[in-house]
Amino acid sequence: MKKYVFLLTVLFSLFSCNDNNKVLEVEHLASQELIPDSMLRKPSEICLTDKNILISNLDLDTIIDVFDYKGNYINRFLPKGQGPKEALFVVHMQYDRKNNCVYAPDVRKNSLYCFSNITNKPQIETIFKYECAPNDSVYLNNWWGKLANNEIIAGNSSSGGMLAHFSANGTFMDFHEPLPDKKATDERLSDWANGSLYTPTATVSPEGKKAAFVYSYADILTIAQLTPNGQLVTKSIRKQLPNDIEAIQYGEHVVASAISPRTIMHYASITSTEKNIYALHIGIPYKDLGGKKMHSSTIRVFDWKGNMCKIIKLDKPVQEIKVTPDGKTLYAINESENGYSILKYEM
Repeated sequence: MKKYVFLLTVLFSLFSCNDNNKVLEVEHLASQELIPDSMLRKPSEICLTDKNILISNLDLDTIIDVFDYKGNYINRFLPKGQGPKEALFVVHMQYDRKNNCVYAPDVRKNSLYCFSNITNKPQIETIFKYECAPNDSVYLNNWWGKLANNEIIAGNSSSGGMLAHFSANGTFMDFHEPLPDKKATDERLSDWANGSLYTPTATVSPEGKKAAFVYSYADILTIAQLTPNGQLVTKSIRKQLPNDIEAIQYGEHVVASAISPRTIMHYASITSTEKNIYALHIGIPYKDLGGKKMHSSTIRVFDWKGNMCKIIKLDKPVQEIKVTPDGKTLYAINESENGYSILKYEM
């Protein structure tokens, strides 16, 4: 499998990611189809452990399929339903390397699950149950993650901040990262409508000490890290806020937000290793997606300080990416006229 490396800029020498004058490398990767459409159902999310590939399917009776790294089907678990070991809406999964388990939030049941023993008799445990905060000051959106100190970090759409932080026992602790001022988009928006523009897709590093967040409608990278004494610190690199957002009046008091055909779509997916963050970047107006799901063939690679290190160009557009914990292989969901496939890229 060949890799081609090109340079966007010619400088005198190579620099580290910390140098703003570095050469920005572009790496071109060629794919191998690992799992064909005939073995898939309707994949929406990938999670990679050290030994297995988990694929979630939102619209089906059983949500998660498990494969090995040779593409062999192993089993299926997590029935869809209201029961104690069932789920309704699982939109992302997180691998915990130390405890050899996978976390997944169900935002419709306000629960965070832990999956263990996934290749034999999968065990499903609820480890966090979110109860609404007083006065609705916290409004969690689709992404929740568990950190190495057992605290919970989640995307938040209320005016309190972009991230909500909970203790190990589920008690709300604090907000992180203030929301951008709605005057930057449309001051008529309600606080909730402004917050909904910054619903993230996110990743937690395999060891659980770092997390990164990107956003569909804004070019923002948010990084959260645990300090050696266990304190959560965050920062955001804010390049571009949502453009061409429309304010829509519902009744007398409610103003919602809606994107327009001209709104630039920024990030579709994100994944990470202990060394790097990989974000699937779109960078085109919504109208140019042609009515398809968010997809791209461009990956921006960052270090954990938020510096962009290089660009990866894939040979096919994909809608979801994940990198193995060792950073050696990338897997992606591709959808074409022939159906779905899981692609494999050697890095």
